[in-house]
Amino acid sequence: CSSDLTRMPPGRVLALYAERAGNYRGAPGLTSKYYLHDPASGAFGGVYLWETKAAMETFWTPDRLADFKAAYAIEGEPRIEDFEVPQAIDRK
Repeated sequence: CSSDLTRMPPGRVLALYAERAGNYRGAPGLTSKYYLHDPASGAFGGVYLWETKAAMETFWTPDRLADFKAAYAIEGEPRIEDFEVPQAIDRK
């Protein structure tokens, strides 16, 4: 999920990342979430790794998406893309 559609100052978005992290802890099927920021373009985003596509679809209800947009003052629709992960490398 990403957006360059917020006019919120970068410092406030980064603070919201920390404040809202609890919304994702314990989400059924969410294995990890990475918060993203590209200072050059001002874009923000997140990478979510889900156990299944069904878990992702269950999580992103219309109400949850509306809350997400309101919290980050997103104008328009955030970009949500779905990819399969055919292979991963983990340092552990």
